[in-house]
Amino acid sequence: MVRIKWGILAYCLLWAWLPASAQQGYDIVDDRIVVSGRSHWEHWKKPEHLTTIDNSGAVRPRHLRSLYNVLTDRSIARPVVITNKDPRILNVDSTLKVDVLGRPVQDTQKNFVYDYLVRAGVSRAGSNIEMAAHIVDGDPTTFWEPDPRDPIEQWWVEVDLGRAVPVEGISVRFVDEELGDPFFKYLLLLAQNQTLSLTD
Repeated sequence: MVRIKWGILAYCLLWAWLPASAQQGYDIVDDRIVVSGRSHWEHWKKPEHLTTIDNSGAVRPRHLRSLYNVLTDRSIARPVVITNKDPRILNVDSTLKVDVLGRPVQDTQKNFVYDYLVRAGVSRAGSNIEMAAHIVDGDPTTFWEPDPRDPIEQWWVEVDLGRAVPVEGISVRFVDEELGDPFFKYLLLLAQNQTLSLTD
């Protein structure tokens, strides 16, 4: 008799729990948890700006097909830790760290502590570093050129997008011939496993 009561109680609890699980975004079928359809997926926590639920009830990545210049987007910044004091990364913004009272924070050796953020832009240059920022300023009247006195191995510039970004195109523009000599040869280095098709 006691077994039957426990069996009925377990059945009632299971029966009451199953509809609640459907409201939570899944069903239990045999020994599986099943997520199916829009009604289930709508109960899941997901990045709404990156996903969409299609008519069949499947979750798909949202396509963000807008074109914009990554280098001019100052709202995106990635924190970075800098331990080397050599001034070699140009696209790092530093901000003095302060405590809750607004006082500057110092380390154990009484050095001020800074927060560093990497932003998209020119990160390093082998030559003529003072003019390197002109590469990404969008002004057609400004430019970068290597110092002719530097060895050719130093005639390079590194532009860092600041984060992993899907890129559909890269525009490389040279000054008009009236303003200076264009580069006749140049290398464009990309991340590994990337392909590049050249257009005029």
